Amino acid sequence: MFDWLILDEANKVRANEVLALMPLAKRWVMIGDLKQLPPVMEEAASTFKIEQPLDEVVRDDSFYGWIWDKVPAASRIMLPRQYRMREPIGRVVSDLFYEGKLIHEAPHPRMPLPWPFDRELVWVDTGAQDEYRDAQRSVANEFEVALCKDITSIIRRRVRKAKLAVIAMYNSQVNRLQGSLKGIVPPDDIESVDAFEGRESDAVILSLVRSNDRAAIGFLNDPNRVNVAISRAKKLLVIVGDSKTVIGGAPELFGPLFEHVREDGLVAGVGAVVTACQRVGIRSQVQRLSRPHRGERRARRRRRGQRVPVDATSNGEGIAPVATEPETQVEATLSTNGAEAVAPHEDVRAPEPAAPESRAQDE
Repeated sequence: MFDWLILDEANKVRANEVLALMPLAKRWVMIGDLKQLPPVMEEAASTFKIEQPLDEVVRDDSFYGWIWDKVPAASRIMLPRQYRMREPIGRVVSDLFYEGKLIHEAPHPRMPLPWPFDRELVWVDTGAQDEYRDAQRSVANEFEVALCKDITSIIRRRVRKAKLAVIAMYNSQVNRLQGSLKGIVPPDDIESVDAFEGRESDAVILSLVRSNDRAAIGFLNDPNRVNVAISRAKKLLVIVGDSKTVIGGAPELFGPLFEHVREDGLVAGVGAVVTACQRVGIRSQVQRLSRPHRGERRARRRRRGQRVPVDATSNGEGIAPVATEPETQVEATLSTNGAEAVAPHEDVRAPEPAAPESRAQDE
């Protein structure tokens, strides 16, 4: 018989797992977070017959979550200090999920990176880029894979020993990222959001994956999963995704997150990543993906020869093109928080996959 038994990540444990341990100790300490992901249902448990409400609690719920409201108030305590995230990241997590109660005491210095990654929070807004489903019906987005490769290459070029992680909402995207990022990010540091729970990294690139005209986002519409996703980074969080799709699918969740990034960090376009690649001397994968075929290039050259020069905009601010590959037109503009951002020209789009799967109902 032990005097104390301490159970960490208690929100991930079911009642049947906990009850087997309880007789081993006189006192218990359970450490968990009700705002993060509950236990994952095993495939075998899905066939478990539900005969009474308690059966469903045992199969589906966290014992920690179930018992939280049943123990005396004096036995519950919140630990408000967080030492992982630099304050701009921690403040977003605190405001969105913990009623602003977190106290930020992370000691890490900012990463020395070029614009637009010279801060803690960046959302690279991809605009409309086609998602597709693989044979297992999981969702992937090749354009975001290319962006993640550019971003991780930029970070590696400037901070070689930085610990990087790339996480995605879907396993199909994880598989493509692992293939694309060989030699840049170790495979063990490229995971789904659910698998990365409990871990941390200096810089985290989050691929949201979903991009469609129906604003269908499936299980992205889960505050606990989003909380896990954005609270893994110590120094830099980069969100890669189509803001219109995710905000349209869950405005109460992704709308405030987008506004927080715009106020405390930077919302940038794809062209900002291309520019950063040029500054550190690497070839952009996004530019390669966006490069038109030979026949399209000839047609563009003909159109370019007939193009009329564009005058300054009506408010007196001209739009100056960023120096990039001739085939990819990128325009510079100003973001709403006053920092320079770069928005992609509408021609910068990922091509259709060679054999795209038909769209199916979202999970």
